[in-house]
Amino acid sequence: MMDSTLRQAVSKGLRAARANIIPGLIIWFLAGMVITLWFTSETFQYYLNQLTTFKNSYNYTFAFISTAIAGGVIPGIVQGIFKLHPQAWRQLKWIALYWGIKGVELNAFYALQAYMFGDDYETSTLVYKTMLDQLIYIPLWGVPGMLVIYTIIECGMTGLRNDLKDSWIKKHLLPILLANWGVWMPTVALIYVLPMPLQLPLQNLILCFWCLIMSFMTAQTTREQSTDLS
Repeated sequence: MMDSTLRQAVSKGLRAARANIIPGLIIWFLAGMVITLWFTSETFQYYLNQLTTFKNSYNYTFAFISTAIAGGVIPGIVQGIFKLHPQAWRQLKWIALYWGIKGVELNAFYALQAYMFGDDYETSTLVYKTMLDQLIYIPLWGVPGMLVIYTIIECGMTGLRNDLKDSWIKKHLLPILLANWGVWMPTVALIYVLPMPLQLPLQNLILCFWCLIMSFMTAQTTREQSTDLS
């Protein structure tokens, strides 16, 4: 039988996954629209091919800058302007740096998968890439690394040490991992439909929208909790 801590962690993760259904539908629609236009619109395909050429010219520099902007700069500025997070301006540079480095990592990861499985949208290719992404990369490195970095940014090394001593995997990692799978497993399957040079730009677009949506949702939840306590 599950112990109480694990049961609570699973319950928390599933609640978060259910709460993320609407944001998930939004980003799935966004990704689906981009993919549909890629296959049906010559004009849209032309501009994406131009983007591909530009990205290939700068490769990892593009990956660093674009992902830093999408995951750190734009969400951080919006959080600061709308006062969605009390430490938004202070944390912006560190979160942008984290996402810039993550962009370089993801760019290399997408290239590795294209080398291993091919750069097509056959069903088997999409399944292999999605499974490697979501069942190996994400639980072993992607989510744990993000959780560690964000905890350090929010609470410092003391906060991280306290979390690590407090059933870190069950209480902190597992709920986020379950919530992540609920939204991002379908999302990455859609990302892998596009050619490899366009996968990171689509990931950046989705990442930016996701961060903005979650920023407003988190701020709304915090306000509601404050109102309940007052």
